[in-house]
Parts: sequence; structure tokens; C-alpha cells
Amino acid sequence: MHLLASARSESTAGIVACTIGMGAHGTIDTKGVGMRSPRRLAPDVITGLDGAETPPPASSLFWTMWNASVSTAQDALGTEFIQGIAAGNLDPVRYGGFNVNDAYYCFNGADDYLSASNRASDSGLESFLRAKYESYLKYNETFPTTWRVQNGDSVIPYPACALYSLYERLIAVVSPPIYSVIVMIPCEYLWAWLAAQLAPPDPSNLYAPWITENNDPSGAYKMGNYLDTYMAANPGVVDQDDAVAVFRQAMTFELENFAAAATVTATGMHDALAMSDTELLRALESRNSQAISGDPPPAERGSGNAIAAEALRRDLAPYPSDWAVPPAT
Repeated sequence: MHLLASARSESTAGIVACTIGMGAHGTIDTKGVGMRSPRRLAPDVITGLDGAETPPPASSLFWTMWNASVSTAQDALGTEFIQGIAAGNLDPVRYGGFNVNDAYYCFNGADDYLSASNRASDSGLESFLRAKYESYLKYNETFPTTWRVQNGDSVIPYPACALYSLYERLIAVVSPPIYSVIVMIPCEYLWAWLAAQLAPPDPSNLYAPWITENNDPSGAYKMGNYLDTYMAANPGVVDQDDAVAVFRQAMTFELENFAAAATVTATGMHDALAMSDTELLRALESRNSQAISGDPPPAERGSGNAIAAEALRRDLAPYPSDWAVPPAT
């Protein structure tokens, strides 16, 4: 039994080493290999966004949203997945499964940002959302060689991931486009915050690159500062209560995805879904190809087109009544 445990430990180290790269004498080699979340802003996208990379003012909406979700962040920190990252003993199968699960989100999320971009009337916002779309396309091209995943159709997502993806889609096609920025801030800042709580990592920790590469809040701060500038230039478009609700909903999905990584298996995934959620997924997924095409029709363009937005809301119904989906103005 002792020998088996030792062999399993060596096998685990080998799998993770192959995934993230090992240098001489067992040191971790991260050159050319990344463990930063693919859902976070790519450096070129961050550069193209107006706003400082320093913490937003204490009175900003950014901190109002975050402070309303601190308990969710603490719960995420306590998940087996994050604690396994911290200790360096996370099962590599779970780590790999989490990344393949993220492939589903990224493949499905690209068109959401294109749709939001096409609806944006503000040139800066349109440019940022389109850059986010293009960064997803670029990253998605790496999945076939890195994780042997051709596209989102070949992934069985965690239930929380499937619902998160659908929620983001609703925000992209129903709400004012600025809410597509708000809904991405939880991922951008939560991952940085989690990594900061685990830093500095033990150099021998196989997941040390996850900690060091995600320990960067600059993109989140820049979005927070941009949000303040946008609100000042476009008064009344963002409702603070709606923004907090959207932020908290996305934070909940982030937590549920981390929790699922340690508990959900591919064969048992559907057992974890309540029947109402199963029906919801089927109803929404059956409408995806009709409701969203890569380039929305002209009637969909412009954040002020309430009639088109309401039509899209009906196309994507039903969805949980407690989901925060601010209507277009």
C-alpha cells in the first residue's frame, strides 16, 4: 500500500510536470508555459482599455461590487480546488478537468463579446469588447494542441459552467453592453485576489505558476477605473443596484465552478443538476444557434434598441427569475 501511494504520488507529479513544464533538478520551468486563467484579460486587451492599472478610488463602483461579494470570495478560497493549489497536492485529473471545462466557457463566450461589441454605441467600449472577442478566438485556437479539445461541442461542462456561460450570453444580448464589462470583472479580480492570498508559493509547489501568474489585479483595476469614466460620460446607463446584482451572480458562478472541480465527475454531472436546471439548460441551448450568430442583424445593434433587446430576452427565456439581467434602456 505504501509503495502504491508512493507510485501514485510520483505519477501525479509527472502529469503536472508535463502540463506546466519542469526544469533541471526538478525546478519548475514556466518559460513559454502559462497557468494564468484564459478567461482573464490578455495583455494586449488590457493595454487597449482606457484607465489606470492602479486601484480604483475607494468610493468607486468597483469596490462597492467587490465588498458585496467578499464572503463569496472567502468561500472560493476555502474550496478543495484552491486549497489543493495552495498545498501543491491538487489531483492533476481535477486540474485538467477544470481547464477543459474552461474550454467550454471560452468557446461559447467568444460570440457573446462580439454580440455585445456590435450593440455598443460608445467607440471605446466597442473596441474593448471586440478585442476581448478576438483574444478568445486566439486562445481557443490553442485548445486542440494543448488539451486535445476541438471545440465547445466536445466538452461536457460542469452544470455551473454551462449556466455561467448562458448567463453571460443573456447579459451580452439583453443588457446594455457596459454590463458585459461588469460581468467579467468577478473572474478578473477574484482570481487575482485568490492568488494573492496564496502568495508567495513554495518554489517546489507544482502549481506555483498558477499562483504567480494569476497574482495580477491590473486588468481588474483598469476595468474598474474605466467603468467610473464610462458612467461619468454616460449617466443613467448603469444602475448601481443592478451592477452589484450582476457582479454577485457572476461571483457565485465562479465559486460554484471551483467547488465543482473537486466534486463533479463526467458520469455524475447530470445527477448534480436539479430537474428544473436540466430543463433550463435544454431550453436555452436549443435556442443558442437561433438567438446568437457571430454577427447580429442590424436591428440588434445599438444599446438603446429596447424592442430588439426584449425580443432577444423572449428568445432566451426561460431563465431563473432570480438571475440579475438588467434590461436595455
